[in-house]
Amino acid sequence: MLECPECGEKIDEDEVEFECPECGEEDMGEGFYTCKSCGTLFDLDGELWECQFCCDEIIGFHECRCPDCDEILEDESYCFNCGWPNNQGWIGEHYG
Repeated sequence: MLECPECGEKIDEDEVEFECPECGEEDMGEGFYTCKSCGTLFDLDGELWECQFCCDEIIGFHECRCPDCDEILEDESYCFNCGWPNNQGWIGEHYG
């Protein structure tokens, strides 16, 4: 049995989820658990679960992370660390 990090409610380990309840994207890690008592989303280690696709809006704060390098995004559409999304390839494809 797991314990919710917020309210201490016991959660069965078999109740693991992989689909984000907010955006519907699939978690590619070990999955997460939802506390039926307080609604907290947390992972197997008891830490708050963060959806990499909908920018953590589920747990009450707004901190978007790059899906490629996991760096915090200042601008939701571009990563200054790795250049995500690298959408410059289309220029060469169309102007050969």
